[in-house]
Formats: sequence, structure tokens, C-alpha cells
Amino acid sequence: KNDIGIEVTSEHANKYADHIKVLNNTVYNNSFTGISIGGYDEERGGTKNSIISHNIIYHNDTLELNGGQLLLQHDTHNNVIEKNILTAGSSRIFIANYFTSNKNNKLARNVFHQEKGQDGIWIWKDTEYDSFEKFKIASNSDATTSYLDPQYKNMDKFDFRLEKDSPAAHIVK
Repeated sequence: KNDIGIEVTSEHANKYADHIKVLNNTVYNNSFTGISIGGYDEERGGTKNSIISHNIIYHNDTLELNGGQLLLQHDTHNNVIEKNILTAGSSRIFIANYFTSNKNNKLARNVFHQEKGQDGIWIWKDTEYDSFEKFKIASNSDATTSYLDPQYKNMDKFDFRLEKDSPAAHIVK
């Protein structure tokens, strides 16, 4: 119930949050976004050479401010975003990237939670995608990145352990 669950950036022009590791967190119910990297405008710094891995990012953007679950802002490069499970909130946005200044960010082995009766939205380099396959191509996500139900034990009680036969288990391992 914060504005931003986790933020990794520098607020100073031409300065960077560099070699930061955001690992094994459960980030949920934040009003703007779950995890944010990069500067909030072109007068700020950015994020480089960092890793966001093995996180559960669940139902953030509760005020529908278009921050989604993961927000890539200005000047993000050479970051690895891998093995995370993202469940969109009411805005339906998984990744929000309204800047075109991101370079060489690697997306691999992530699971986007496909909820029954809900469609997802991905914004990459200021282009909106409502097709998972088109987003994967645009973002150069690896073939293992998936759009499926990870089968949490009990989302209503925030129990994000995966069921034994979860199709996500081998992806985010």
C-alpha cells in the first residue's frame, strides 16, 4: 500500500543506480507500480547493469495510474529482468515503458499471469500491445517467457507459493 513498492534509480542527471539486485521479493497492492527502474523524466538519472529476478509482482497500480506491475522509465540499459511472476491489477498493465531510451534490457523466463476473463496490456518503448506474442517480439523476450496461470496456492490470502503441478515452476526455477 505504498506509491511504489521498490524503486531503483538515481534522481540526479547522468548518475545511475548501477549493479543493483532486486531478488526474491513479493510486491503487491501498491498504488502506482510494483517495481520501478529508471528516471521519472529526462532530467533524472537511470538504472543500468541491474537484476530484477525471482520476484512476485501482484496487483499493483491499484489507483490505475498506468504504472503497471513493472515500470521502466528513462535511461534504463543493460538490465536483466528474469524469472519473475507478474499478475496485472485492475489497469491490466503488466509492463509500462513510456520512454524509448531503454537499451539492451534482457527479459527472460518471466511469467505473465493470464487470469480467466482478463486481457493483459504491455507498453514497450511507448507502444501499447494487447497481444502477448507481439509484445514478446517487440521486447525481444526469450521463448521461455510465458502468459499462463502460475497456479498460486491462495491469492485471496496472498499465499503466492506455487501449486505442485504449476506450469510456471520450471520457468522461474
